[in-house]
Order: sequence, then C-alpha cells, then structure tokens
Amino acid sequence: MKDYFFIDSKSKSSVEQYAFVFENALFRPADVEVAVKFHYANFFRHVLCWRKYKFRLRFVFNIRETLFPDDDGRVYYFFNSAENLKLIKNRKHTHIFFGHGESNKRASLHPLYRLYDYVLVAGPFAGKRLQQFDILNEATVAERVRDIGGASVANVDYDDLLLIGDEDIQPSARGLLYMPTWEGGVDSENYSTVDEPRLADFLVQTARKFSAEFICIKPHANTGTRLAALKERLADLITTIESQGIKLVMTRKDLSVIPRSKRLALRTRPCTSLKMPPDFSCAIVDVSAAESMAAKIGVPSIVLATRKNGLYAPEQYMQTKGKSVIHLADWTSMEACASHALTQAASDYQRDYIDFFLDDGNARFRHAVTEIEADLERKRIRGSRTD
Repeated sequence: MKDYFFIDSKSKSSVEQYAFVFENALFRPADVEVAVKFHYANFFRHVLCWRKYKFRLRFVFNIRETLFPDDDGRVYYFFNSAENLKLIKNRKHTHIFFGHGESNKRASLHPLYRLYDYVLVAGPFAGKRLQQFDILNEATVAERVRDIGGASVANVDYDDLLLIGDEDIQPSARGLLYMPTWEGGVDSENYSTVDEPRLADFLVQTARKFSAEFICIKPHANTGTRLAALKERLADLITTIESQGIKLVMTRKDLSVIPRSKRLALRTRPCTSLKMPPDFSCAIVDVSAAESMAAKIGVPSIVLATRKNGLYAPEQYMQTKGKSVIHLADWTSMEACASHALTQAASDYQRDYIDFFLDDGNARFRHAVTEIEADLERKRIRGSRTD
C-alpha cells in the first residue's frame, strides 16, 4: 500500500508541520509521494524540504479525486482544507488525517474530521474533545481515532541560537521557554498572547520566581501574517524584557519574525556557551499545540488563555490540567500570578501529562498503522462475502 501526503496551506510554516515525520523516522522519504497545492508564499520552503529529505514531490494547481492514481493507497492530510473533499471522494484510497499536536483551539473541532477514514491524534484528550463537542460520537471515535502520542507532535528547534544582549549564559543555566501562537486566519482562531497588556511583566516575574537565568522566545512562524502589528508587539516585548535584566535567546529563524529595523537594533551574537538542548524549568505557552511540544521534551507547561476566544477543552483535560490555565486579566498582581505558575508547574499532574507524550511515539504510530491495516482487511473480507 503506497503512502501519499496532500498539503494545502498558504502558511509559511506548513513545511514544518509535515517535515517532522521524516525527522522522526515515521516514514521513509523514498516511500512517500508529497503533493502540494501551489502557493507562492511557501513554494521555496517546500523545495528546500525536498532537497533535504529527497521524497517524491510535485506541485499541483487543480485538485481532482484522481490526483493519486494508485488504486490502493493511504492519503495523509496534515491540514483541513476544502480541497481535501475532492480527494476524499476517491473511495479506493484510505484517507487519514495526521494532526501536528494536541490543542484546545477551536480548530481542533473541524467538521472535516467526520469525513476521514481515520484520525491520528496526540494524547488522550483529543478523542474526548471530539465527543464532548459533538464532532464524532463515541462509537466513531472508537472506530476511527487513533492516539499516537508524541509521534504527531512537532519538534522544538534550537538551530542557530542567538543571545540577545552583552552578558554570557552559563552552560548549565536553566531557563524559561515562551512559545506564543499566531493570530490565526480569522478572529475566531486568535489565541495569541503577544499583545496581552501585562505579558512582559508576567514573564519577568515568572523568570524570577523560577530563578531562570534566561528566557527562550519561540514565536509561531506565522506571527503577524494577518495582524502585522503583532510583529511590532513581539519586538517591543523583547526590548522590555531585556531592559529588566533578563537574558534572552532566540533562534535566527525565530528572530526573523520581528521587523528588520527592530531586529538590527538588537545586540545579538551566537549563543555557543549554553548546552544543547537547553534546560528549561517551565514552558509558558498559548492555547496551542505548543503545550504538547513542551511535554514531548519533558517540560511542564503553563497555558496562557485570553478572552478573545473560548477554550475548547474536554472535561477530562480540565480535571487533569485545568489549574495550569491562566487568564492574566483575572490577576491584579503579576507577582502573585507568577507564584501560582510556580506552584502549578511543580504539581504531580504535570508529570502525568508529560508522560502521555514521552512514550515511544514511533512505536505507537506503527501500532496504529497495523491496526488500520487489520481493520481494512476485515472490511475487505466482509465486503467480498456480501458480493
């Protein structure tokens, strides 16, 4: 059975959201054909990814259900797109959605999940969410949803790390990781905290409570794509934190998110002293897949929620990890809020959550594929008996 990837996203970060399956050896690149709907904004990034991994790649303009000619293949989708519907019409193929992390965003409840033959998810809460918010019923979740844990979680990248400022960092220093999401394609999908009024104060107070020597800021690559002002706000956040005597590190790629003029004004140099991977006491994340990314590297997380949009968390999540969710607007003192974050990061439930993603994800993925193949064989045999 051949494996195909279909990619339809205008996002600049779309490459990272499927390339990790090659990085983590879930697929052999030579065995996969990747069809990408052409978008000029990310064309060259897909080409660079192809040059690195050497999978079969083609760009397409018009999507038809016969895009993949093989009669017996698995088509993996990494984005929910209207174009997917055209391919799903081809019932000779098995259609599988491959998520890239666990998230309580509204986007995790896309109605297209009802149409895929199987949905691969990260962690135990995704299936519960789909049930609680009436996307799939209990029987359908049991039949189609497969939990592959950390296998569907993207990696945290530290390549080409830069130190902002003049002071060095000790090799064994522990830091704080801040991973804000982007503003989404529409207002209803905006979970970014970059423009939260008291964010800088909270991060500074939290770094001090954790005795963190530095903060590593990893913004989503799409930050400012729809709301350009967020690039300026991110630059201002960096300047404000640095002015408070907190050391900052960012990868060169992450730093490229802010405007060039602001970037050139910063004093940066290669961060060669810090051991790799860095040691983090805690990750501060938005409502996004960054929560599961932190868990995959064994780091407890505090989730910053906003009043812009609701939290689509199943009851089981709120019972297990709900105390780690913070609305900054609910706190009069950022020092008290940071103390709360310190307490929650040390709670036992953090280890339970982390354990969901530290298991051998590759083994879970292979087991899921084996289950799917066995399920398809059973269906084929039942079908042949009724013919």
